[in-house]
Order: sequence, then C-alpha cells, then structure tokens
Amino acid sequence: MKKQLTERLQELAGIKLLKEADDFEREDKKLHPTEVFTDEQLDMVSDMLDVMFKKLNINTDLQTSTQEDQNKIDALFDFIDGYFETLGGTY
Repeated sequence: MKKQLTERLQELAGIKLLKEADDFEREDKKLHPTEVFTDEQLDMVSDMLDVMFKKLNINTDLQTSTQEDQNKIDALFDFIDGYFETLGGTY
C-alpha cells in the first residue's frame, strides 16, 4: 500500500518511477535490488548493515561523519568487493 501511494504521488508530481527511470538511464542494465529481493529481505540487509557499522564504530550520519569514517566505509566496501571476487565473481 505504501509503495503504491509513493508511486502514485510520484506520478502526480511528474517524477519518473524508479523502475522506469532505471530502464532508460542505467547503462549497465543491472537489476535494481527491489527487482531481486523482497522489501523484507532488503530491510533485513539494512538492519545487518546498521549492526555491522555500529560494531565497526563507523558513523554513517552525513552531518557528523569524519574523513576517518569515510576511509573506513571505503575500505569496508573494497574488502566486500574482494570477498566476492574470491568467490569467482566479477563484481
């Protein structure tokens, strides 16, 4: 219901729906996360990321984050990319 309301408000405001915009603007044609996972699964991933960032002492508040926080985030994503590469993927 919330998703339908959001889409309707976007339509009324003349804003392209996310899925429509992605079809035309995304060069790599990767699927959007909402096309692969349910809202519940994406909520679970968000919760896990929140817990992980807290355990790693990474501030994700853009208003108060520091260069050290950004360095940690960059290093973490590099590590995650490397992890998937070891699994044989080209992420």
